[in-house]
Amino acid sequence: MMYSLRSIADRIFYGLNKSVAVFVLIAAVLSAGQLAAEEENDADVIKQYVLVAEPFINIHTGPGRGYPAFYIVEQRGKLGLLKRKYNWFKVITDENKVGWVPLEAIQKTTNLDGSPVNFKEYSELDYIKRDYEFGFRAGDFEGANLLGISGAWQFTENLATEITIGQALGSFSEIRQITANLTNTPFPDWTYSPYFGVGGGFIKVYPNAALVQEVDRKDEVVFSTIGLKSYITDRFLFRIEYRNYVVLTTQETNENIEEWTMGFSVFF
Repeated sequence: MMYSLRSIADRIFYGLNKSVAVFVLIAAVLSAGQLAAEEENDADVIKQYVLVAEPFINIHTGPGRGYPAFYIVEQRGKLGLLKRKYNWFKVITDENKVGWVPLEAIQKTTNLDGSPVNFKEYSELDYIKRDYEFGFRAGDFEGANLLGISGAWQFTENLATEITIGQALGSFSEIRQITANLTNTPFPDWTYSPYFGVGGGFIKVYPNAALVQEVDRKDEVVFSTIGLKSYITDRFLFRIEYRNYVVLTTQETNENIEEWTMGFSVFF
């Protein structure tokens, strides 16, 4: 059986009965539980041993410069690497002291056979070479409060395709959207990197029955977008974006809608 684009969109929107905010909350809870389980499991597994090559290495209580050093491992001391959190490594000593060591210190250690270790640093180069990006955004959709989640595939340094699911809550209606777009980032190595693109999708309006007597309305949309991304640290980006939608209605004239959002993304 063949379905039109509109009937397919109906099925998609039907599956989005829960709000984006609830979806994000559930995802966050599940992710937190998964990360906690992974951390617990990782704490019991030594993935690699290294030897201290410098006169000594400081062991910190946490993964950051703000955490104090509480233990010292001297030259030729052995460290077991338990896990990595960006540019910090969780380690265990022969004396069963567990703490954190920065990447630059680990890079000065050696393998047990004396060969140098080779650990890559998370940096802006990873951002430029990224493959996937997942994000959360919030903003304004023609006066309504908008929440959205997105996923993108970066198939070259300059070009990416992105899918966004959003929900806008206004005074008189609820609006759900699903869109896909192609973006071009002409200067990916800039600290503040502009991008622009075009896309399309669907929006569906659910009027507040207590205030408005209109029936539910679904329309196709096309849009242009321009935005700015900035590498923050580790694998996180900050982004701000503007979209101008043209709503392809069944009326004599189409509608124009403006959207402003800002948010954060993590890349892989």
